[in-house]
This record gives sequence, structure tokens and C-alpha cells, in this order.
Amino acid sequence: LRHHGKSTYNVTQTESLMFLIHIIGDVHQPLHVSRETDRGGNTIHVSFPDDFLGFRDERSGHHHQGWNLHSVWDVAIIQRSIRLFHNSSQFAFQSSIEDELITSTNMASWLSCPNKNINDVSLSCITTWAKESFNDALTYAYGNEYGVEIVDGEILTEDYFRTRLDVVRRRLAAGGVRLAMALENMFSSVSLGLGVASVS
Repeated sequence: LRHHGKSTYNVTQTESLMFLIHIIGDVHQPLHVSRETDRGGNTIHVSFPDDFLGFRDERSGHHHQGWNLHSVWDVAIIQRSIRLFHNSSQFAFQSSIEDELITSTNMASWLSCPNKNINDVSLSCITTWAKESFNDALTYAYGNEYGVEIVDGEILTEDYFRTRLDVVRRRLAAGGVRLAMALENMFSSVSLGLGVASVS
């Protein structure tokens, strides 16, 4: 994304944007920045209160049987919320997040960044975002609704789903606001003739 003279990589602007969108999204999913010992919850197999027993990975096309803690946070909590509370409409789910969470107070908090202006999208900003996700993983993802460590084979309850849904929605909202600011900054820099947009 930052051009340092001649690049040894042949990366297009589109590929750079895809990477930026992906990395900002990933850093806001708590189990993407969590414990290496269980591969971010991938080795903790769980049952989830839902009427389907697996999910299809849209990137690989592979259908996974059963749930692990990581897939619950990647897919199940969101899909269950969409189905139960938003009449199976992803648009309604997204709108509820925008209407309820995109407030001036939340935006000011999400757009503040220690030692840097958010417009720089510096390493310190991304580190801060990752620490937020890591804390959410330890506090909410890895513990059940009573704060007890989730173990392989555990049955996640309806209370787990309902109490974790707000965390998932908050992380989605924060990630969206931060991504929007990063993209706005990049494209406004380019349109002002400041050269190649930089993300350090």
C-alpha cells in the first residue's frame, strides 16, 4: 500500500484494497487475534443452539460439519441473529447495527488512536484494535456465560449466544467505521493529488 520506490511485488491497487479491507475486518474478529495454542478456537469443537449442523466456507466451497468456537464467532452468531431477529435479512441486520451503534460517542471512541491521528492508520492504531479483540476473545469468546473456560465438546447455550451477540455487533460496527475512515483518507489523499495513498 505504501510505495517505497521500485516494488519487488507486482501488487495492483485493487489487491492492496482487498488486503486492507480483509486485514481491518480480521483484526476486529476476536478469535482472529487470539490464542495460538487452539488456533483461534479452531480446535475447540462445540455444539451451537441452531438447527443446522455445519456451514459452507464461501472462499473454499468446503462444507464443514459441526461447529468450532472460531466458526461460531465467524458465522453462527451472525447467521442466527439474522434469522431470529431480522427476518433472515442481512440488510436488516446491518441496518440495526448502523441505527443502534453508529453514534457520535461510539465513533469518537473508535476513531481515537494513541500517539497517532486515525488518518494515518498507523501500526499503533492496528495494535490497539487487535488488543481490543484479544481482550474480547479472552473475556467473551473463550468463557461461557458464567466465565468458565469453554472446552472441546462443550454445548454452547442460548445465553452464550445472546450475551455474545452484542460483542459481535460492536466489533462489526467498530471495524466498519475504522475501515470507512481508512478508505476515506486514502482516496481523499489520492484525489487531492498527494500521490499514492499510504497505510503504514
